[in-house]
Amino acid sequence: MTGSIKIRSNSSASSSESQSPRRGAIADLTLSKSLLLRKVPRRISEADLKTVFETWGTVRDVYIPINMTKGRKESYAFIEFQELAHAIAAFNFLKNNEMLLEGVILRTDFARNGRRSPVDMLASVAAVAAEQIAA
Repeated sequence: MTGSIKIRSNSSASSSESQSPRRGAIADLTLSKSLLLRKVPRRISEADLKTVFETWGTVRDVYIPINMTKGRKESYAFIEFQELAHAIAAFNFLKNNEMLLEGVILRTDFARNGRRSPVDMLASVAAVAAEQIAA
């Protein structure tokens, strides 16, 4: 890994937060096996994230989107676990502790709509370009 990872206990987290993976979640069916990570340093690779998150279980997929117009990694990523229980364990841990990647505190939530495929991302870039040409 190119940088360091540090874990700090988050003393402001309440015990009820550690019991519930997401406020308002009615049943496990509303949760995804994928986590959305925010504030991911651009120097962190998909392999780095996979290594870190395999602490909580089998990681099925790691995806850091590329901004097609800027040609660089976005500052968010998706981690998909094999099992929902593993995603919940990682989520709960990160809600009760701070994970610093290269000095930046990682933020997490359950991915609501999953990740967009590269084809979908290219289609949206093409649509924006077509609008700009038409204007």
